[in-house]
Amino acid sequence: MEEEVKGRFVKEEPEEVEVPMGSPLEKTEDLKLEVKHEELQVSQNNEDAIIRNVKNEERISGALTQNRNPAQHTQRPYTRSGHGKTTAKWARKGERPYQCSQCGRTFSESRGLKKHKRIHTGERPYQCSQCDKRFIQSAHLTAHRRSHTGEKPYGCSQCGKSFSQSPHLSRHQRSHVGERLNSCTQCDKSFNEKGDLTKHMRTHTGEKPYYCSLCGKSFTYSTNLSKHKKVHR
Repeated sequence: MEEEVKGRFVKEEPEEVEVPMGSPLEKTEDLKLEVKHEELQVSQNNEDAIIRNVKNEERISGALTQNRNPAQHTQRPYTRSGHGKTTAKWARKGERPYQCSQCGRTFSESRGLKKHKRIHTGERPYQCSQCDKRFIQSAHLTAHRRSHTGEKPYGCSQCGKSFSQSPHLSRHQRSHVGERLNSCTQCDKSFNEKGDLTKHMRTHTGEKPYYCSLCGKSFTYSTNLSKHKKVHR
């Protein structure tokens, strides 16, 4: 009895059926093989795409790691925004490669030399809208305008006196301690401001750094050049 029951549940092996060539069944089998081949090809393509994505992620991760550690890459030179021109950090190195051909003074940036040259040429592109005065730099015009408005934003902490320009306040503060740092080596005169000493030294050296572009005449002070230019008008 047990053998009879076991015989009912024995799995029968499928019989091999020979498919005639050219029959519809053979075409169906070929179509199944083509579909399986395409599925394998798509799977392989997906695997290649995954590998490429992983490699891209590794490259991005490596770049981010390098950016977090600036010591691993070379520092770029300083670029002035808005101009697109690269300016070397001469000031940090202490180098002053831009030299004035008129007086030999040197500058760390070309724009500093450009402003300085206006002293020799007498160019004053910034004009006051309240009067006829003109200035070499816009900062000078801003300070001058306070003479019309009466604004005096710089106050002395010792006496409360106020001034329209910070150099005037510095000069005044030295009067409280009697400080006169800039002394002439040719005579006994001394000055609160270095610029005043520089102008004074020209009386000893005979230097005349301000040239008229129309006739070539030279002057000791820029104010004298400005007065002279009115002759040519």
